[in-house]
Amino acid sequence: MNALLRSALPAALLSLLAPAAVAQGFFQDGDIVVSSTVWDGSSHNGRIKLYRNGQFSDILHNGVIGFARTGDIIIDQQGRVVFLATGCAGNGNNSHLIRFDPETGVAESLVCFPYFGGNIPAGLPPDALGVGIVNGLHSTRILRVVIDDDVNNGVPQVSTTEAYGFSAPIARPNNVWEKLAFRYRVEDGVIEPGVDTGLLPLFGNVGAEMATRGRETWYAFENTIGFADPTLDVQVALRTVVEGFEVSLSGNLRLAGRN
Repeated sequence: MNALLRSALPAALLSLLAPAAVAQGFFQDGDIVVSSTVWDGSSHNGRIKLYRNGQFSDILHNGVIGFARTGDIIIDQQGRVVFLATGCAGNGNNSHLIRFDPETGVAESLVCFPYFGGNIPAGLPPDALGVGIVNGLHSTRILRVVIDDDVNNGVPQVSTTEAYGFSAPIARPNNVWEKLAFRYRVEDGVIEPGVDTGLLPLFGNVGAEMATRGRETWYAFENTIGFADPTLDVQVALRTVVEGFEVSLSGNLRLAGRN
């Protein structure tokens, strides 16, 4: 391993283990946020409820943004409610990732995952036949090391960025569902691969359960439970001179830990 990269790893791991600060904003100590679904006799109607001082109240309903059955829910570092639900693009089998800011009242569908017959979102396998029920939403952070000869005298720069992790079952021929993990980068809305969940069985159109503990990501489906150490994204831009010729090397590396 490159000596500069090796020297950067301890700081990188410490930054990943440090607790992420969450903006207080709308929420108060003791608040509980719950995703719920109401059946009105003909359709499912999603609700996000706030439990405060012994009382429940709706802070988001599907009249603001269309969603049906709700799933996993988290609060991100900016104090926004992020959750999974079905019902995007007028199809109750589609899943989408929704983010709601309770301070402004603005809700937005970040990604729509088509069950079959729709446009596969960028970042997912383009040859997928469809996407099953997305599951396992969790808050995570991407660990990044940049080594650039033109920046900071080539000393490695370590950073972390927030992401929403989830499991999306990818439909393949012969009724095979490949449960892949992905991360939605908060900084730019890009979807990228998450930890390797290839140990999970290839059946069932529901994504894996996922959660983080410390620096580990845990995942499970049926009778299989696994965990993975964080991946490390390394960006390099190196330059040197060999026999009078300038040689440049640039690229992106992803280093995976035990799984």
